[in-house]
Formats: sequence, structure tokens, C-alpha cells
Amino acid sequence: MAGLKAIYDSLQETGELDAFDFFILSDTTNPDVWVEEEAAFLALREETGGYDHIFYRRRHNNVERKAGNLGEWVRRFGGAYDHMVTLDADSVMSGATLVRMAAAMERNPGVGLIQTLPVITGGTTLFARLQQFAGRVYGPVIAYGIAWWHGSEGNYWGHNAIIRTRAFAEQAGMPHVPGKPPFGGHILSHDFVEAALMRRGGWAIHMVPALDGSYEESPPSLTDVAIRDRRWCQVPEETNMPDVLKKVEQDRESDETPDLPEDALRALRADVGLAQAHMAMLPPERKAGDPINADQLLTVKEKAAVLGTRKGVESVLQLSE
Repeated sequence: MAGLKAIYDSLQETGELDAFDFFILSDTTNPDVWVEEEAAFLALREETGGYDHIFYRRRHNNVERKAGNLGEWVRRFGGAYDHMVTLDADSVMSGATLVRMAAAMERNPGVGLIQTLPVITGGTTLFARLQQFAGRVYGPVIAYGIAWWHGSEGNYWGHNAIIRTRAFAEQAGMPHVPGKPPFGGHILSHDFVEAALMRRGGWAIHMVPALDGSYEESPPSLTDVAIRDRRWCQVPEETNMPDVLKKVEQDRESDETPDLPEDALRALRADVGLAQAHMAMLPPERKAGDPINADQLLTVKEKAAVLGTRKGVESVLQLSE
């Protein structure tokens, strides 16, 4: 719970804590783990005094894993919250970034999701430290290129992002694909599909690498990475949901952008990312305009006035996998 306490304390420093609630969404089926989680939750509430802001919920029937966990929260509690911030168990975000994202969503009603670029931190093994170093060196370059290229048709990485609850509830229900795993069953790489479904529903999906204060941890070994990638490969969405990107494809066809080989596209993304990263390091008076209007998207007062009613409260969700 150390990461959650850090987020709570950081939000308190912004003066906007009353606009946020925290939900710890557990999916454990192990009674011993359940007891440990509840004890840690009660200790956190006692330490922070957050009795009205920190809540714990364990599902009795943990179907569909993380997607089902989040979907169950949306059905039970989502109607009380305009937006939700999804965090994994190893995620940390600064209070200033949370307030800035919430205010941006209030100012831009057509935006369904804003994805940050989480910085890898906390590595304790050689492999994790290598991943951490690599992410710091070229992660921003790739992210800026993707943000420029995708514009309002970006992606969702499943965590460290803010989502408009109504857009998610209306558009992002996950199907159960007929057949046996890995080509059937529940889609475990659900975040990409959820973003595509929301975009198809007309909601803008933005990646904004300029948002700092967003962190995550890396798998400690190559074996752990392989296990995670195997999980992500279950029910490949591109072969089972060809209609998901229909709207995006139609939008692309209306542009006059010529078809390019994949190698050329990768090179172009890298070039754009380098240019964007370079501009981000220049003094403000020398910056060029942002082609995805990220400055307009996030130009808000330092302490934005998030709606004070219960309906306007933002929700921070921490998912236990």
C-alpha cells in the first residue's frame, strides 16, 4: 500500500483531495492474501485518515480477470463518477498529474481517454534495471512519435490513464470469443480493444507523453516478460474482431496519406519522436506548435476546480491482478 499512500499524500498537497476517491479492487481467491489485504487497507485508512475516500472491494466471482474486475466496478459504482483513473498494483502517479488530467477531461467533453507515459522505476534485478534504463533513453522518443502519428486515435495501455466512465460503460464491453484458449475465451489483452471500441464510438483517445509524474515497475526477469506476453496473446483481437477498427479505418481512408511500407512507418515514427522530444527540451519561447493540440488539451489552471458534487468526484482505481 506504500504506492497508494504516496498518491494520497501527493493529492492532499494539491488541495484537491476531496475530489477523489480510491478503490482497491482485489481479485484474490486465497483467504490468507485476502486477510492480509484487508489488514493493509485498514492500516492505510487509519494512517491517512481517509475513511471517506479509501475503499476496498474483493470480488467473490473473479471472472474475466482484470477486464471483469474493472467492468464489475463500473456496473456497481461507475454511475457516481464522471471519470476513473486506472492503476495497476505497482503504479504510482503524482497528485498534480491526477488533478491536471481530471481538469483536462472536464474541459474537453469529447475526449474519452488520456494515456500517460509511465516511467519504469523500482527495478531490483539486472534485467529490470536494463529495462528501466532503456525506457528512460528511448521510451519518450517512441511515445512522442506514436502520439503525433495517432492523434486522437491513440491507444490505452490498461493503467496510468484517465477514462470517461460513461464512454467506457457504453462502448467498452468485452466479448467472449467462442472456442478454446488461446484462440477463444476471454480477451486478456483487453486494453487495446477497449480503446478501439471507444474510438469507434466517437470518443477521442489521446496519448500525452508530456504528462510527467506517472510511474510503473518492470517484470524482474525475461521469464516473467514471456509469461506476460503469452497472456497478452490470448485471443488475438486482430483476427477475432475485424470490425473493431472500422471507424478508424474509414477515417484513415478519407485522408490523402499514401500507403507506406512498415519499415518506412517505423522510421517515420522514430523521426517524429526525435523531433517532438527535441522540441520538449527547448525553452518555451522556441517550442513549435503541437500537431495533436496537447497544449490545448491540457492548458488548465494549476489547481483546477474539479466539480465538487458527488457526481463530479474522480475515482482512482488500483487493480490487483
